[in-house]
Amino acid sequence: MAGHRLATAPAHALIVDDEPVVRLILTHLLTTRLRCRATAVSSGDEALPVLDTDRPDLLVVDDTLPGMNGLDVAREARRRLPTLPLVLIPAILDQQDIRQLRQEGLIYASVRKPFDAERLLEMLDVTLAKWPRDRRFPHATE
Repeated sequence: MAGHRLATAPAHALIVDDEPVVRLILTHLLTTRLRCRATAVSSGDEALPVLDTDRPDLLVVDDTLPGMNGLDVAREARRRLPTLPLVLIPAILDQQDIRQLRQEGLIYASVRKPFDAERLLEMLDVTLAKWPRDRRFPHATE
């Protein structure tokens, strides 16, 4: 794994996914393997107050959510916290759409569902390790 950024307080990740098992898996990976603090919510409406009050270090968001979809959540997160790294976990978006979102600077990276846990963990670890030094939305790969 890439270097962990845990020199001080643990990073805080906000997970937004409507599937309980995905929230559970992501929370487990982030808290046990990357030693992050994680908040998991099931909708964009639940995510917005967390963005305002907790100001997370990372946003991991599904593209298909009830009500406000994942891209709407990402856009609102970008508006509220312009330097927040966003990792999209798309179920339905195609590669061209994802590439466009990265070029626009809306998302930092993506790992398609169903995801390989180790691959996703590596992407999240790299994102957390890199982000404090470089907030220009460098283009990651899927």
